[in-house]
Amino acid sequence: MLTRFFNPRCKIWLIAHGTEVWRPLKDGKKSILKLANRIICISRFSKNSVVSLHEAHPDRCIVLNNTLDPFIKLPAKFAKPKYLLARYELNITQKTVLSLTRMSATEKFKGYDNVINAISRIRQDITDTIYLLAGLCDAMEKERIEALISAND
Repeated sequence: MLTRFFNPRCKIWLIAHGTEVWRPLKDGKKSILKLANRIICISRFSKNSVVSLHEAHPDRCIVLNNTLDPFIKLPAKFAKPKYLLARYELNITQKTVLSLTRMSATEKFKGYDNVINAISRIRQDITDTIYLLAGLCDAMEKERIEALISAND
């Protein structure tokens, strides 16, 4: 790392986040793990993966779970923006569930399958419920999700 070359006392902290560290890394990325003074892992599972797969020293790895800011100021009124209602052909009274995630055929553990199945059952009693699944999606996963939605209609 150039940073270390120009400033040998510089401390390097790396954040190990999700699936990127749950599978083998190429040598370049693996070497960065070895250089890091501290590796912040978002879960124990990620820490165990970094230690076992990438041979990082466990004492350099700490777990810092993703969280929400408990002091965040919430809006006084939760209103559905009109432009989003129009874009997704929704009405103001519909119960809406939103998932924002990366959808990939290689990452089938995100849980949106469970939500699609659950919404299908919920809609039997609460017919005005809608599920919005948003984010980048590869072609193979999009086809699989569309088939799942069709099977649950």
